[in-house]
Amino acid sequence: MTDIAQMPQSVLMPITQAAQQIACQFAIEQPTEEKALQVYLNTLAVYAVNNYLRIMDISTDLKGGDSWNPVIRFACDVADLWVTGVGRLECRPLQVINRDPSNLPFKTDQEDAQMGRWGDAVMGRWGDAVSYPDPDRSTWSGNPPEFISGESENSTLLESPSSYHGVSPRHRVPASERPLQSQSASISCYVPPETQDDRIGYVVVEIDLERQEANLLGFAPTVTSEQLTIDELQPITEMLKNLESQKTQLVPLAKLSQWCQGIFEVGWQPVEVFLDNALSHSSFTQVAFRRSITKEIKRAKLINFGRHKPGIAVTLVVTLTQQERNNGIGLQVFPQTGETFLPTGIKLAVLDESGTCFFEIASGSNDRFIQSRQFSGQPGELFRVQLSFGKISLMEDFAI
Repeated sequence: MTDIAQMPQSVLMPITQAAQQIACQFAIEQPTEEKALQVYLNTLAVYAVNNYLRIMDISTDLKGGDSWNPVIRFACDVADLWVTGVGRLECRPLQVINRDPSNLPFKTDQEDAQMGRWGDAVMGRWGDAVSYPDPDRSTWSGNPPEFISGESENSTLLESPSSYHGVSPRHRVPASERPLQSQSASISCYVPPETQDDRIGYVVVEIDLERQEANLLGFAPTVTSEQLTIDELQPITEMLKNLESQKTQLVPLAKLSQWCQGIFEVGWQPVEVFLDNALSHSSFTQVAFRRSITKEIKRAKLINFGRHKPGIAVTLVVTLTQQERNNGIGLQVFPQTGETFLPTGIKLAVLDESGTCFFEIASGSNDRFIQSRQFSGQPGELFRVQLSFGKISLMEDFAI
């Protein structure tokens, strides 16, 4: 990995042809000019941060975020990127105004967009295969918007020791020969309310459509309002350090194969230690699996958010069912002793060993517990359980 101590505050990335094509596809699904521009800029910001992190050898899942989900993208203002094994990084765009955005030379047909092309996009998302609208078949009654039709592939890329799909980052110090918005401390970036939870941090990306450049201006680990000012940002190097520290935090590995032999890691106790009798004997196992069960092992661990959220704790219960062919695994989350309901917004997620989330659920206002679906795996296979409350996430690692 590049020595981040030697890197400048901001990083300049080219807006590639691939990024423009995807952003165009997502934009023409939208019913209005304003929404189309929002989605277009969000997509370019996410794509630029994704390329940069991949260059820096940080694994990402570009399609794993809400910004790649057409339903959520239509309903919300999201620009999140899933960082493998860490969480969602929000990539907020800040546009360089090279032209009057309120005077773009095109009009939309909202009814056709909502009932036609948008319907096609939704059907494609939930059908057998994902299909995106053809960029040549616009939702607009006239020509496509200038910010889409006027773009072309970058003609030059600066050399760099490392690259990703032909993309090289161009590092630079804040001083620049052109007047960037980032040079004014009064400039702020809008952070929608729907993106202020479940994020591991925020990157502000300055988008210059004419120069076809995306400048990663800086990073903020948290936000406290809908306006994030430029002078609040930390250097991009701090984002890399933050992501690396979250990836390298040591998490005790629970070996489920040893549980079958009566060997349990520190912290994993009989369920009765944390739950009353009625809850401790509640069975996770679905009826359909009962005929093949030979043995059921249950263990519980107190997950304490107290260091970050005083007084907030939950009980994680793991149920291991030995069956004829393989072992089934079930997860439940209960309130801490003395509480009847879980705190609203407790999230349970299960990730495979590549960091891809394959199950997620969140507690409501009156939930006594939440649980995963039952799953299984091969001996030695790894998975991670992530429990989140607000912006705080705690991990537990397991080996089957």
